[in-house]
Amino acid sequence: MKLEGRRSMISARRSHCMTVTGECLLVTGGMKKGSTEKMQACELYDIEQDAWKSLAPMNEARYQHAAVEVKNGVIYVFCGLGTGDHHLNSIERYRKTTDSWEQILTNIKLSPRLGLGAISINDGD
Repeated sequence: MKLEGRRSMISARRSHCMTVTGECLLVTGGMKKGSTEKMQACELYDIEQDAWKSLAPMNEARYQHAAVEVKNGVIYVFCGLGTGDHHLNSIERYRKTTDSWEQILTNIKLSPRLGLGAISINDGD
């Protein structure tokens, strides 16, 4: 296997989440590299074109969260740590077609979590 260099992200970060969506990688949140600043920023990496583009920011800055695509172009992010290292129990949904995020309200009391993972099963059905 040969490793090759690829284009760097627009905003260097750590403790972010990366999700496969189609032929691209969606990066959400994290902490700015060399800083403790939490990020709302999102970027999409086109593997074929070796190109990054900025997307609409999430409503809440978060890191050590989970993200999963459940339908083509619909991604959910949840939990993690927010500003002031506050444990989050919120959920946001991203729609690729409109490049927009929305808060998801639920009657289920979601326990705050961090450092978690998520997978989609049955093609999101």
